[in-house]
Amino acid sequence: MDELDLTSNTIDQCKACAYLPRERILGALCRVAQVLSGQSESAALSSVLHTLERELGMARGTVLLLSADRSELLVEAFGNHETMAD
Repeated sequence: MDELDLTSNTIDQCKACAYLPRERILGALCRVAQVLSGQSESAALSSVLHTLERELGMARGTVLLLSADRSELLVEAFGNHETMAD
């Protein structure tokens, strides 16, 4: 996977987002920020995946976090359109 250049416009580099209107992506990111600010970490991560599924049509997603000792990746949340449907 190509690395994103965070010094330029990241949205324009995302191949998965290339077909979505910029306003839709930014709106979804705004809602993700609202979710992250209002819930506990574990509930927020699941809610973020649900928000991305609802707002951007994401079919599957996984959130991995690096362990405190940086030795392993931990699955913190996952979902797909069957388990995340309203």
